[in-house]
Amino acid sequence: MTILMQGVNHLAEGRKGIAHVGLSGNDYNTALTMPSVIANPPEIDTDTGLLMIPCGTNNLVKIMFSGSDNADETFTYQVISGAPLDFKQEGGRGYIGEKIGEGVVTLGATTLGAAGAFIEASTSLWADTITETGSNTLSRAVSPGNDEIASLLIDVSQYHYIYVQVSRNGKTAATMNVIYQLHTVAGGGASGSLEILDFGLATSALQTTGNTAVEALQFLTRGKNTAASGQALNCVVNATNYTLTVVDGGVYEIAAHNGRIYLGEADSTSAANRIKTVSASGTVIYTAQSTTLHYSTDSGADILGNLWRVTMT
Repeated sequence: MTILMQGVNHLAEGRKGIAHVGLSGNDYNTALTMPSVIANPPEIDTDTGLLMIPCGTNNLVKIMFSGSDNADETFTYQVISGAPLDFKQEGGRGYIGEKIGEGVVTLGATTLGAAGAFIEASTSLWADTITETGSNTLSRAVSPGNDEIASLLIDVSQYHYIYVQVSRNGKTAATMNVIYQLHTVAGGGASGSLEILDFGLATSALQTTGNTAVEALQFLTRGKNTAASGQALNCVVNATNYTLTVVDGGVYEIAAHNGRIYLGEADSTSAANRIKTVSASGTVIYTAQSTTLHYSTDSGADILGNLWRVTMT
């Protein structure tokens, strides 16, 4: 079993676009359960497939999964928050967990390729499907299928750290990997329903309507809108112009995974039309200047990326 890990202080910096390998080649094979309150959270516990991600001042964590040996093999995951609990009477501190999300990860047929040397092996496979079996409004799966890279987006604005735990118990994958990125997103903040009491919306029916509207606004300001957010970019072949409908003036975070992606407002296979370049494993912020984003590559076949809308205009 190989473990690749950074120091806590480095992780907490949350440098945009930096992918950290948290668990590599893990083979934990016991059903997942909720941990109890603990005094000091561990950084990593490979024996139980457990990874701690210090959130620092960041408000968004992106999690990607991979593993072995074959496409369509599966494993389970859970994400648990770590909120501080002050035991003043006992003279100490502790952390209490809340389950943010859980589900099943399915491997696709796309290999890690060159990135595999840093994660597990070049022949290991990216997960292309995440099936949520339980989650709250803080967790959202981007699950494109079709051998494209799936991810979890977790709002961590109210937490000091989160746990990610994986297990192949009752599933078919041989090994499991967890890769994550820390981000600070404009408009980020705690989500959840707003119960209006003693003033304003007096009836439960109006409260329900108001809560829905507030949650919708939170999703918009945190980039979880349906206007081209969480979209997968797939450059199937070299030198081909691909397009995606976006919001004119919208600000997007665009990440490339296994190769270079060119962005523009016209055919980006032409160097003259390229506005920004996303390097392999890199991330850029792009402001749309029309309702159509053009993207392309010259790095090879099946170059994958993702796009999220991060601010409203």
